[in-house]
Amino acid sequence: MGNTININDYKKKEKKPDCKDEMIQGLIHNKSLRIAICRVTDTVKTAQSLHKLDPVTTIALGRALASCAVMGSTLKREDAYVQCHFKADGAYISNILAEYIQPGSLRGFVNPAQIGPLIKSADSAPQSVGEAVGNQGTLSVKTGHKSASNPYTAICKLQSVEIAEDIAHYYLESEQCPTILGAGVHLSKSGEVLGAGAILIQKIAGDEDIDEEILEHYEQQVSDNLHISEKLAKGESLHKILSDISIVGSPEPNMQAQPLGFNCFCSHQRMAMALISLGEEELRRTELEIGKLETVCHFCSKTYNFSVEQLLKH
Repeated sequence: MGNTININDYKKKEKKPDCKDEMIQGLIHNKSLRIAICRVTDTVKTAQSLHKLDPVTTIALGRALASCAVMGSTLKREDAYVQCHFKADGAYISNILAEYIQPGSLRGFVNPAQIGPLIKSADSAPQSVGEAVGNQGTLSVKTGHKSASNPYTAICKLQSVEIAEDIAHYYLESEQCPTILGAGVHLSKSGEVLGAGAILIQKIAGDEDIDEEILEHYEQQVSDNLHISEKLAKGESLHKILSDISIVGSPEPNMQAQPLGFNCFCSHQRMAMALISLGEEELRRTELEIGKLETVCHFCSKTYNFSVEQLLKH
């Protein structure tokens, strides 16, 4: 798929996400801190079903989707997006990609979708995302607009490979912006997604007046005591979770709510253009060898079928 789409087509043709999830955001502590918290339980359920994920890959992609949502809380333009790509040299998971597109759309994939077939009989299955990904690789963060072809991209080395920690490290290293980020996915014993979400607390650029004790309080709450996915699995609201970590005496934040949902922007036209770029000779050779031309969207697993004659009409 190409990186550029026509913004008018984006507005007219692309369906809106099935918004069962939600994000709330605002400024706190005299507008010196930005805060965003999201519930993406149904989004992660959809991704798990579409990609046929196992428990570890569900957690990996779920954390990335939740983190991407709160990262996108500052985007204003309708076609603005932020994309996180974890590329690792681990023995199991090699790629995790999540993308948030305004307004409220999330999509992503993990490769491979299941790690079971890769586990040798003598090996023990990885018990965490970090074990499955390994400790070597990079995080690429891309921001831009779907109607433009020149996104800003920053790359940093993976640190913990537990998703949220690496994104917080990216903010500090690439943007010099102290950031607290926690993300989680809570599964049942059978692998069903019961709760998934993330919280981001970020120092406003240029504001040096925030008390370090306040940042330390939130950091401790997020890293040690929050367990956001467990709270969501119990049915707690985002506002209730925020009240649980607030500092006594701090003013009630003025929060804005926004719906979220899984939504892919693939289309027959875009897939056709990707195939056309291969050239007529390659297309005819492929169709002759396998009897058909087929392409699958990485983000939603939808299959598109073509014939060379159909493609040559474009």
